[in-house]
Amino acid sequence: MRAVLYVRVSTEEQAIEGYSISAQTSILREFAKAYEYDVIKVYQDAGISGKNISGRPALKELLSDARSKKFDIVLIWKLSRLSRSLLDLLEMVDIFNQNGISFQSFSEKFDTSTPIGKMLLQLLGSIAEFERNTIAENVKMGLNERFKQGNSKGSIPFGYKYNENKQAIIVPEQAEIIKKIFQRYVESRDGNCILEITRELNATGYKTRKNKQWNRTTIKDMLCNPFYAGYVRTGYHSHGWVLNNDASIIKGNHEPIIDEKTFNKISQIIKNSKRMNFTKNENNVAVFSQLLICPLCGGKMYAYSYMGNNYTNKKGELKQYLVCSYRCSNTNSGNNLCKGFQVSYKKIDDIIIDNINSYVNKKLYMTAAKRLKIKKVNTDDVLTLEQEIKRLKSLKEKYFVAFEQSNTEDLSPYIAKINQLHVQIQNLEKELSNVKLNDKFTEVNKLESLFSQISDFKTMFYNISLKSQKEIVRKIVTNIYLTKDKKIKSIKLTNSDVINSYT
Repeated sequence: MRAVLYVRVSTEEQAIEGYSISAQTSILREFAKAYEYDVIKVYQDAGISGKNISGRPALKELLSDARSKKFDIVLIWKLSRLSRSLLDLLEMVDIFNQNGISFQSFSEKFDTSTPIGKMLLQLLGSIAEFERNTIAENVKMGLNERFKQGNSKGSIPFGYKYNENKQAIIVPEQAEIIKKIFQRYVESRDGNCILEITRELNATGYKTRKNKQWNRTTIKDMLCNPFYAGYVRTGYHSHGWVLNNDASIIKGNHEPIIDEKTFNKISQIIKNSKRMNFTKNENNVAVFSQLLICPLCGGKMYAYSYMGNNYTNKKGELKQYLVCSYRCSNTNSGNNLCKGFQVSYKKIDDIIIDNINSYVNKKLYMTAAKRLKIKKVNTDDVLTLEQEIKRLKSLKEKYFVAFEQSNTEDLSPYIAKINQLHVQIQNLEKELSNVKLNDKFTEVNKLESLFSQISDFKTMFYNISLKSQKEIVRKIVTNIYLTKDKKIKSIKLTNSDVINSYT
């Protein structure tokens, strides 16, 4: 019997001799030898959790080979090696059963080819899943306890590392970079120097922990992170540190890099900074985002919004402008690819629509002229056919009258002529029907209705939802190229078929 072995260890289990890949393989080979199985392959996943199938390449290969019926039985050291999820386990067993394959576990001593083995499998699978949930809960409890004791629950930011006791300690050379960033930001006073800080770091040759260049978002997140002031937090999302319902901040056990007074001062600057306090307006869809091309570096331009200056409306209420613009994506990278280029929605959107409107209307009239020419040809054909059919029907009617009034015994000439005319009329009526069903002729008949619906693209465009505007634009436009003085240089369109779907 052709047998294969499946062995797996998680990262934590690799250090334990009994769990090792070599130990499992050795035991299973002896097991196969005792049953006189022919081991043809060993599938192994090293340093991988048994939580699910998706991250286990060897197991996925085994299941693929099972579907191809490349073996007869799968041997495992322990049920949990195959899966800790009951659902995944039963799914794998179903695949094995469908392809006439059994599997045996060395530790649990059962065979899935028997009814008792299948029942035992479900029972043990439930236990395996229970164990996994218990482990996950214990890990969560452990992390929460670490947080209560003032320790970080997970990864720690740039400037720190864990020692052998899992305590966060300062990395001196990285701490110097942190201090430079915070000091530079304090000196800016208005909080609008993050891009400059990013570029200075990259120009100096400083790298992130992953040896990459700095970007604007990373710098902002660092300035907002209280870990540098000696605090730990939980219940936050990354990028802007959005609070969950159970979010909290407590004094940490680690040494701060930035004093609390400096951190609080920076927090106040950030709070007062219009450009740092980004406000997302869900109703504001940037129609041309990612279609505009920066004239300075060729990068794509994305939507960007922030709260502008205060103003008093007609009711005497104090309001703030929402400043909306398109900004080059390379502006944030801090890699000096672009000095920074942006243009407001209000300034550019209408100009783009005017250009598209002119193009679409021009396309309409050019298409119309072509179709009207077709219409003339098709109309002449229809008229000619209709006149000929009318003439033949009149002639056929005359032969019927002559046939009825004839006194001769030989009526065959009349019958032959009537039949001939009948066939001719049928053929012409068929030809007329084909002409009228012609796609071009049908389009021509609908032309007037078409013009009345979208003869003005701009009017149509501004009377649909913002989401629909964005969808239509992406079917018509590929790229929009700007000049350095924020004017339209050219608009690259998609193929005419797509445009014709709106013309």
